[in-house]
Amino acid sequence: MNNSIAAERRPPGRPPKPIPMNVAPPVSTPAPPVTPQLEPVMFGDTEPAELSASMMSPNQLAKLRAKRTPFGSQGQKLAYPPRAGYHRHWFNDTPGRLMDAQAAAYDFVLDHEGKKVCKPVGVAETGGPLMAYLMEIPQELFEEDMRAQQERIEEMESAIKRGKGNQLEGDRDYVPQRADGSPSIVIKRR
Repeated sequence: MNNSIAAERRPPGRPPKPIPMNVAPPVSTPAPPVTPQLEPVMFGDTEPAELSASMMSPNQLAKLRAKRTPFGSQGQKLAYPPRAGYHRHWFNDTPGRLMDAQAAAYDFVLDHEGKKVCKPVGVAETGGPLMAYLMEIPQELFEEDMRAQQERIEEMESAIKRGKGNQLEGDRDYVPQRADGSPSIVIKRR
């Protein structure tokens, strides 16, 4: 092993040797700007020179207003036109979620190009974008599912009122009772 190499090596975790004051730091070329130069956006037959509102005719200005979405305006980011006779729902692309939706008779909504409608909605566990897919089910099947879900909720509420909610053998839940012995839990519907 060469002694000059061993003298230069530093043990793990040690900071590098400081640069002497009489040595200039290495010169680097400046990085290109991060923001690219954007081309002006055209709205139909509007030319970039015509984008100044003072130079437009009222008719051109009305056309421009009809086509634009105000920047920073509040709006539903997941809004999509409804389809008669179908219930639409956004499903996140988490493991198993889309397959469960398909097993429940949901189908993917396709855009005008035949691609699945999807939008980024967050950050996935892997660090990449979390995508949500728009799916739909016939309204009749959706209403059947909602009725079945409501029946289960009503059964649970009834059991809670009787003092038997989620009770295992031998459990004794405290249920306040009225003087006549009936439970005093009241669940009001909206």
